[in-house]
Amino acid sequence: GHKPPTINPDDLVRTPSGRTCRCLCINADGSRALRDIITGDMFDLRIELLTLLISAPIRRWPSRLP
Repeated sequence: GHKPPTINPDDLVRTPSGRTCRCLCINADGSRALRDIITGDMFDLRIELLTLLISAPIRRWPSRLP
């Protein structure tokens, strides 16, 4: 089957109501904490309800080199 893209922190997503939000973090239950980029409202939504608009740039894990 087709697997939807995963939603990661800093990704821009669209909600079912058409709001554009930034993903803040992944919650323990797998939902996403979101912030509306226009109003600043914060709320959680299940990933199945979200449409990925723009993926955040991939960030490398910080290296532990001295």
